[in-house]
Amino acid sequence: MYLNQLISGLKLTLSKRIRPFYGFATGAVVLTTIAFYLQSTPLIQDWEHRFRPNFQLFNSFFNQADATTSPLVVVLINDQSLPEGAARSPIDRQWLLSLIEKVSSHQPAVIGLNVLLDRPQNLEDDQALAAAFTKNGNVIIRSDPYYPPLTLFSRAAQGQGTLRFKFDSSGTTQEVCHSHLTCRSQKIFHLSLLKHLNEKLPGIFSTRPEIQPDWLAIDFSTDIQLSTGKKLVKYPVMFVDELESLPQGALQDKIVLIGTGFPDLYPLFRTPLAGEEHFLQETEILARVVDMIISNRYLKPVPGIVSALLLLMLLLFLSLLLSTPRILPGFWFTLATLPVLFFLAAIGFTLFRLIMPFVLPASLLILFFGIGTIQRIIQEQFARLMADLKLKEAKIDFLTNELHTHHLFNELSRLNVMIGQHPETARAYLVEFAELLRASLKYGDQPRVPVPAQMDYLNTYAQQQSIIHGDKILFTFDISGDWESVYTPWHLFFPLVENAVKQTEGILGKNQEPLAIKITLRKEDGRLLFTVRNPFLTDTSVQSTGKGLANLGERLKWSYPGGGYQLSSLQQNQDWIATLQLPLS
Repeated sequence: MYLNQLISGLKLTLSKRIRPFYGFATGAVVLTTIAFYLQSTPLIQDWEHRFRPNFQLFNSFFNQADATTSPLVVVLINDQSLPEGAARSPIDRQWLLSLIEKVSSHQPAVIGLNVLLDRPQNLEDDQALAAAFTKNGNVIIRSDPYYPPLTLFSRAAQGQGTLRFKFDSSGTTQEVCHSHLTCRSQKIFHLSLLKHLNEKLPGIFSTRPEIQPDWLAIDFSTDIQLSTGKKLVKYPVMFVDELESLPQGALQDKIVLIGTGFPDLYPLFRTPLAGEEHFLQETEILARVVDMIISNRYLKPVPGIVSALLLLMLLLFLSLLLSTPRILPGFWFTLATLPVLFFLAAIGFTLFRLIMPFVLPASLLILFFGIGTIQRIIQEQFARLMADLKLKEAKIDFLTNELHTHHLFNELSRLNVMIGQHPETARAYLVEFAELLRASLKYGDQPRVPVPAQMDYLNTYAQQQSIIHGDKILFTFDISGDWESVYTPWHLFFPLVENAVKQTEGILGKNQEPLAIKITLRKEDGRLLFTVRNPFLTDTSVQSTGKGLANLGERLKWSYPGGGYQLSSLQQNQDWIATLQLPLS
């Protein structure tokens, strides 16, 4: 009897502990299926491409410098190479003929001409160039579905092929077409080069018998970074004018890729490696593709079933944590697991050239952390108290930053003097100053505030200044239009009015007549136009740190990241005019 009770108690205890895991495990299987589908979608693939350059940092740690040399030479045509007056697009055929003959004299295995030959020039020059192709018997020319080469060049060349690249959403080159479907042609440029090379020099590289993908991921991690900061690649990149200095036979049995190097005509290609020095010409990208295939350095995606199993293991572990009430997912778990996933993907990429998914597993982990965070917020009230504390701190920070410490001290010092000399005036001044502080507390933490509320704030400030200066400074407001539905960031207009008051105070002793500060607000061409006009003398010094206007400029940049605003000022006769234009949309 006691044994039966013990067994029943164990079953009940285990069922209570395991039952919550069933639901999470089912969800893990469903999420794995969804994740497996999403991993192949263009959006996730794009983010994987954009994140992958972070793995390049590990190349210097794990990959040793490759001392072998590649049978590749890149020759770029630039302005210094062409004779004066020679055409650049299309390139002068007579000069191109001399270049082919010059390169052929070094007995290369293959010449890849990455220059479009779709437009005719002088018939004799075109025929001479075609004859040179036939004579050499090793020239592969570039073709394009939309700009096919002329028939005489196609017949004379040893081969031809198209070339297309795939870019991610940032414009970075990621993949090259590798099938008839993606290249939109039966002949592919880099495969034609390799085919002819293998025929000319059998055994120089091994071909892969397995099925080739439609798009081939390009390996950009073959550069060797020197301590001087320069870049050393396994194949030389030179300009045409440098061929004269080569010894005879320097290009023997090489693949010579000839391409244009005119950045103003042909844009540079952005590569996954960060930095301006990694914007390359199309021919240089082609050279990396050919070198990668010859060296058998393919980037291999992890098989889908393996990715699914890894995701399932991760989700099952997360499900175990969720089903255990005493283990809450927290900051430290997330902080430790994200780097582990990153290092696994980075090491697989750098050591084994495996493309492992990272974005989707990391997203699932962050989602898991969000669920744990919600649980902690529900169970604990500390987060709510901290949120209230942060809100109060934000209000204090706003008062400190926007009203400025020096302005607050000035106002308090002025109040101290006024209390001793003019108590009634000080009391009225203090009432208006309190209204300014109350408005700042009310609107300071709001991202956008109605324009009428900001005009009321400026009116209160004007009344406060009238208490001090009386009729020596007159404020006039010219507000036209309906502003109830227009919102702008808080405290954008005040610095201009405050600066106008400071400039006007500087010339009060030089002028017996009342001085006017005119504030104008109107709509013009779908924009908000706010103008402050005040008296100004160039020989009058104004005590100001300039922090208010500098702060205004910074806040405009952050509040309107897309631009569309304009802050300007100018002197017109004896007036200073400050203008702020904001988009109404």
